Amino acid sequence: MSRQQRIDANRMNRESDATTRWQDVRYVGFLVAIVVIVAVVWRVFQGDVQFCRSVFHDLVAAKLSVARHIDWEHLQAMEQSIGKDYAAFTTDKEREIYREGFIRGVAQGFQSSGARAKDFTNWRVHGHTPEQITIAADYPKKQQTLLLVMSASGPKKLVGIQWLQ
Repeated sequence: MSRQQRIDANRMNRESDATTRWQDVRYVGFLVAIVVIVAVVWRVFQGDVQFCRSVFHDLVAAKLSVARHIDWEHLQAMEQSIGKDYAAFTTDKEREIYREGFIRGVAQGFQSSGARAKDFTNWRVHGHTPEQITIAADYPKKQQTLLLVMSASGPKKLVGIQWLQ
């Protein structure tokens, strides 16, 4: 092989190595981007789980301040249209009394069954649509799963409570 051929071969090897390195950098960059996207989505969903968990704990504790985190006009609870009942009240005072009664009723229901908020475990995202996010929590004592549904757009509000069938 002549000197010129060796020089040309070395140049081609260096160009090939540079191309391979560039492809490796792009591949690693792509993987990093995917990891970042997954981490951001995971963080968003964890915030939703924490929101529902907090609302549930406040409901079971009969904290009346939890009312601001509930979408009363659209609330479905244990296959009952709470929103429909709520809409029937025309004055702010009637609605306030209804909200307080609902919150106290939920708390009393859980207390009379012996359930406590800390008994619910394995909080997680169960489902997601553009309109709603469903959060699940297991109740090992009765081998049941509670579903809490929250609005996915706009301010976070609880719109549903039900047992998984």
